[in-house]
Amino acid sequence: MPLDQTTKFDRGGAVTDFTRGADGDTFIFPLSSEEPYRRYDGNEILVHTPAAVDLSFLNSGNAPLLDSHNRWDGLKAQIGVVTRAWLDKKRLYVEVRFSRKEHAQEVMQDVVDGIVKNVSVGYTVMKCDPVDDDGNYRVIRWQPTEASFVSIPADTTVGVGRSATVRTTAMPD
Repeated sequence: MPLDQTTKFDRGGAVTDFTRGADGDTFIFPLSSEEPYRRYDGNEILVHTPAAVDLSFLNSGNAPLLDSHNRWDGLKAQIGVVTRAWLDKKRLYVEVRFSRKEHAQEVMQDVVDGIVKNVSVGYTVMKCDPVDDDGNYRVIRWQPTEASFVSIPADTTVGVGRSATVRTTAMPD
């Protein structure tokens, strides 16, 4: 995948339930995986290693939790914040906290009630391996920039409660 400049993408996954954080006010779930996703130029695979994923923005306390990747309505679009992020078993996990705004509380209640079941990651691609003979390319350097609850996911292997081993304490190094 030739990239002349930084490219922004998003992709998501199905969710079935949620895990509450240790404080009871946050939700923990895997946000992305190495599941291939069909793009216009091949099957994209996001590599999930510490060398590949720049978690600095997600762990800054400034990364937004959005409703359907809505980046255009300013602060109205933000329904919460990513409080921390880490990698484990080739997945990116996040802990998020919802805003007390009315719309954010409505989305949170839909998550709790099992109505909203899909998540997606917004990210910036910085470096890729060339497309192989099978039409796959690996994103070997990328930065997640937001988490979203969405209606239609790209990656159905991730989401709230989609792993048997979720860490609720300190992030691994």
